[in-house]
Amino acid sequence: MNIFVKKLRHFFIPHEENDYRAQSLHTSMLTTYLVVAILLVFVSKKVPAFSNVLGIATDITASKLFSLTNEERQGGSSCTH
Repeated sequence: MNIFVKKLRHFFIPHEENDYRAQSLHTSMLTTYLVVAILLVFVSKKVPAFSNVLGIATDITASKLFSLTNEERQGGSSCTH
């Protein structure tokens, strides 16, 4: 357990042993975070469970949005403020 705590401390907390720079903030780790983020974007587009997010799976066009908005406005004109 002590080794695990030391690794976490080295990774997240700046101190003398890591030149006051937490390993999680080194350039190599920041590059790794970027690569992982890019991979997650590509994977999320390929996996069907993630493609049902609103905005990705919709087939609404701008003209359809305008017509639906106008219909709602006409039907809701009796609304009081």
